[in-house]
Amino acid sequence: MKRALAAATLAAAFAVPTLPQAEAQCTDDSVVCAEVEVSGSVQFGRRRRGAVIVTQQQPQETVVVIEQHPARYRLVAPFQNRKVGMTARLATMISEGVRMGGVHLGLRFRPSRIFGIELGVGAYGGRDYNGMTRGEVPFTFDAMFFLPRASRVQAYVLAGFNVSYAHTEGFHEGYGRDMERDMAYFGGQMGLGLEWRLAPRFALSTDIRAFIRSRVNDDGGDPEFYDPDTGRTSDTSVGAVGTLGAHFYF
Repeated sequence: MKRALAAATLAAAFAVPTLPQAEAQCTDDSVVCAEVEVSGSVQFGRRRRGAVIVTQQQPQETVVVIEQHPARYRLVAPFQNRKVGMTARLATMISEGVRMGGVHLGLRFRPSRIFGIELGVGAYGGRDYNGMTRGEVPFTFDAMFFLPRASRVQAYVLAGFNVSYAHTEGFHEGYGRDMERDMAYFGGQMGLGLEWRLAPRFALSTDIRAFIRSRVNDDGGDPEFYDPDTGRTSDTSVGAVGTLGAHFYF
C-alpha cells in the first residue's frame, strides 16, 4: 500500500505543467517529496504506519510530503511462558468398595506449550477393597499433552507409570481373618483433564486417571485379593483417581 501511494503521488506530479520549484520541507524520514499543482482542496487520510502532510506554499503550488513514521510493534509475550511449576492435588479413589483419599504433590516441567512432564508423590489413607485399613504412598511419572496450543483453558491427556508402597491391617473380608501386610506395586495410568491458567504463575486443574497395577513383592503370604464365592485370587488391581489441583509456576 505504501509503494502504491507513493507511485500515485509521483504520477500526479509528472502529469501537471512544470511550475517554479518550491522549497519542500522534507525530512530524512520522507519517502516521497514532490511538487504538484492543485486547483482545489487536497485531502489524504492517515495511514496506520505513515502520514501524508500537505503544505501550501504559494497559490497554485503545493508541496506534498509523505512521511514514514517509525513502525510500532507490540510485543505480546506468550501467556504460558513459565516452564517449571509445583503442583498440589486433592485426590479421591473411584473404585467399588474403596473409600480412600489423599494429597498428591508434584514437580512439573513444560518445555513447550503442548508438552509437559510431571514427577509426583502422594499420601493416601482409608479403607480398601478388602475392607482393611490402608495407608499408601505412590510415586508417579507422567507425560502430559496440552491442547489447544495457546489458550488459558487447555484440555490435556496424560500417560505414565507408578510405583507404590502400601501398609494394610485389619479384618480381610475375603479371607475372613485379621491380617497385616506390607505390599509394593508397579503399574501405569492414563488420564484426561482440564487446566485453567488464571494468571501466568497460577492455574487450577481437574482430571481423572485410570490405573492398573500388580503387586511385585513376595512376602510369602496369600494373594492380596480372594473371592470366596469363586475361589479366584489375584495380585492385580484396577481403579481410577479423581483430582482437583492447584499449580504454581515460576
